Amino acid sequence: MKIPQNVLVLAPAASIAVSLIAKDAVNCYLYVTQARSNKKFKPKQRADVANYDFANGIINIGLQLLAIKPIEKLMEKLIETKCMDKFFKNRQQELSEGSYKKIMSNISKHEGVAKGAVAVLSVILCQYFIKRVVSPYLSVPAGEWTKQKGIIKPKLYEGETYPENSKTNEPKQIANA
Repeated sequence: MKIPQNVLVLAPAASIAVSLIAKDAVNCYLYVTQARSNKKFKPKQRADVANYDFANGIINIGLQLLAIKPIEKLMEKLIETKCMDKFFKNRQQELSEGSYKKIMSNISKHEGVAKGAVAVLSVILCQYFIKRVVSPYLSVPAGEWTKQKGIIKPKLYEGETYPENSKTNEPKQIANA
């Protein structure tokens, strides 16, 4: 049974999307769970850190899914034009006509390897660019929004109260005023 060509073309893109979502979703879950249950901080601080971690995880997943295709197209163009053409076209005069055609036919036979290399380089570039350049700028405002909405609540331990549930916000009465 022969595998259809379009399945072979879609497989790298699908595996990239699944790996990006799964890895970052698990990381987001672990960071939020750790922040919610860290006994070293007060409940309010635990909630704040958990909300920032949640916003950071959602931004990382979303932006990587949005950016992977344009980055992959950029990498294809870069490898095809800059690397392959520059390397072989500059040496075309040095190579005989037969050996140049043989090299180019071998490259076209192994196009799947080139697509795999493009996919791997795209993931690396996307991970680095989104996580280290874009996400830090967007995570703080998004973390503030999730903190204000109270999306993530802290895990409360014995004797602890969360500020929303405690009576510390009530005005204090002055005795014998």
